[in-house]
Amino acid sequence: MEPLEMKIWVCIVVAYCAVSVLLWVASRFSPYEWQNSSSGPTGNRFSIQNALWFAMGALMLQGSDACPR
Repeated sequence: MEPLEMKIWVCIVVAYCAVSVLLWVASRFSPYEWQNSSSGPTGNRFSIQNALWFAMGALMLQGSDACPR
């Protein structure tokens, strides 16, 4: 935590949360994320947890399992 001031860390956390929420909202409006299943109702694969994990993977320059379409 020493290399950067507290204001910078707060900005990073706020940006991380904002990007995750925006990805989740975009996936809710995208018709490509919704899947029809014959046995149940239509569902969206990309949840808020997947959005947080995807943003963390992008921040750490790593991959993730669930990617938005």
